[in-house]
Amino acid sequence: MGTVEAEEAPPDEAGIALCVYGEALVPSEISSLLGRNPTHSHLKGQLSALGKPPRPYPTGAWLLEARANEPIDLDGLFESLFASLPRDPKLWQSLAARYDLRIDISLHTENECQP
Repeated sequence: MGTVEAEEAPPDEAGIALCVYGEALVPSEISSLLGRNPTHSHLKGQLSALGKPPRPYPTGAWLLEARANEPIDLDGLFESLFASLPRDPKLWQSLAARYDLRIDISLHTENECQP
């Protein structure tokens, strides 16, 4: 069986997300601390609409996303996401001590693989 090689193409869309996860996470508390409403949030045990049948989320989450279409400036995307968030290191240390913090980066392209 051969391999399929796709032409290299720049991404059509990029996304960056600040993700806060925790067993006892209450999204409204994170919103209050960060001064922002999330793009998406849920409590642990809340039913996910993504699966069939719906399943409970294993942990609470608070997500803040920034997206950009072509042309993509990742530095600008990071700046737009974090410009509206507090810069206090003690706040971030406190959040990191209580929750799992993660930055997710996604790149998408419309390029199709041809056999």
